Amino acid sequence: MNLQNAYIQSVCARAILDLSFLNKLGNKKTAALKENPFRDYSSAHNLNALRLFSAFIAKVQHNYLWNDFPLTIASLKRSGKELAVFSAYLELHQQNKRIPGLPVEEKKQRFVCFLQRFLEENKQDHSCRLTSEILLFENTSRLLKRSPVSPVLKNKSGYRGRGLLKTIPFVNGNIKICAHAVNPALLNSILNSASAAPVPFRKKTFCYWYNKEKDELRIFEISKQVGLLLSVIDSEKNISAIRALTLISGKLSLGNLKDIIQALVHEGIVSYR
Repeated sequence: MNLQNAYIQSVCARAILDLSFLNKLGNKKTAALKENPFRDYSSAHNLNALRLFSAFIAKVQHNYLWNDFPLTIASLKRSGKELAVFSAYLELHQQNKRIPGLPVEEKKQRFVCFLQRFLEENKQDHSCRLTSEILLFENTSRLLKRSPVSPVLKNKSGYRGRGLLKTIPFVNGNIKICAHAVNPALLNSILNSASAAPVPFRKKTFCYWYNKEKDELRIFEISKQVGLLLSVIDSEKNISAIRALTLISGKLSLGNLKDIIQALVHEGIVSYR
């Protein structure tokens, strides 16, 4: 057996699995570098290759992300940033592995939080901005489908008025209001398009509506006023709180409020109790 090769393989294996050891090799602070067999191998190029291979292993160990984030992973791969992301994630990934019994859902959320920061720090890169939009879409959809439906509570206010505001409205299912710079409905086609033309970004407000009974997710663009109204319809607000929106927004009169609620009722998104 070639002891020199065995030693180098042992150091490489440890570096791949232990990021702190790999960093020490790069900083030349470990006794391993004092050994002749590894001295010639410890160039920056070779250490970077070890880091990328470690990132590849981490990527493979995150195959469960494909279930909830297929477009996000595909976007990272298409932009060539897949290994860069997992290389930056190595430290957190190895910390997670040291936590006994860490649930998969918690691992997913930790990865999402990391990736959100990574993409925000690199938002000057067009592909990172697009990936950030895709991540927001997939993570919002995932969390919305897993959220329990809010119970329809009894009317504590005792309000009995006239017209559409005679009782408190509530949402049929779960909703989430998000600001997107790209229409979420177009993200799949944009990602799979052969065109290399930059995607224009323009902030707009969208509503995610999930009907649990029908297992149906709908996403549609709304005005800021509609988003404001939907944000307070949760079956607990009394009528005065909803009416107060007319004071918060100068563009939302009581008549507008009734028209909006009527349209939401017509679409089946909102009901009265």
